[in-house]
Amino acid sequence: MSGFDYYETGAIYYIEKTITENMLLQFANLTGDFNKVHMDDEYCISHGLKSRIVHGNLILSLLASVIGMEFPGEGSVIISQTADFLYPVRIKDTLAFHFRITGKNDQNALELNILNIKFKVINQNGARVLKGEFKVAIK
Repeated sequence: MSGFDYYETGAIYYIEKTITENMLLQFANLTGDFNKVHMDDEYCISHGLKSRIVHGNLILSLLASVIGMEFPGEGSVIISQTADFLYPVRIKDTLAFHFRITGKNDQNALELNILNIKFKVINQNGARVLKGEFKVAIK
């Protein structure tokens, strides 16, 4: 069995990713976001931060890549998302991405099969850095 019927409420998925300097630089080049809080350690330290902060949307993009390629996977389309940034992410952080299906809906005005997927992201020190939810249309 595959497709919408394959996914059950309560199903979970987990993956880890380590944030690298190269990821941050590529994201800044792609988006044009060269804010000093992302690019300049001295600026950050002078403003009370320990070091540069990784772009929040870089982390959301990594989450989106999991949705589109792994869980639920190819053919999935994010149609809605919420996100709460709770703690800064820094270069060399290893992040644990946790996903859980919290609901299914095949009776909606768009005639789409939709999964509700909650996520949380936890760093290597156990701090929750991000939480939110995706609504994902699948085949």
